[in-house]
Amino acid sequence: MLGMMMGAQGVLGLYGGSSDVLEVTDANFAAIKAGGDPLFLEFYAPWCGHCQNLAPKWKNVASELKGKVRVA
Repeated sequence: MLGMMMGAQGVLGLYGGSSDVLEVTDANFAAIKAGGDPLFLEFYAPWCGHCQNLAPKWKNVASELKGKVRVA
């Protein structure tokens, strides 16, 4: 299922590599799921305007909760 969201650049994400939000892919799903801290998993559509508007909020939440709750 995650593979369907793959494009030429990989997963079509809103968060990029400089964020504390974890990007979940087919390759890393098991490792993220098995991690120690609780996991808050957000599902979004990268083309959705509402999701794009919320991306900065999720980045802030992920930074504030780092070490306590993983935001993915």
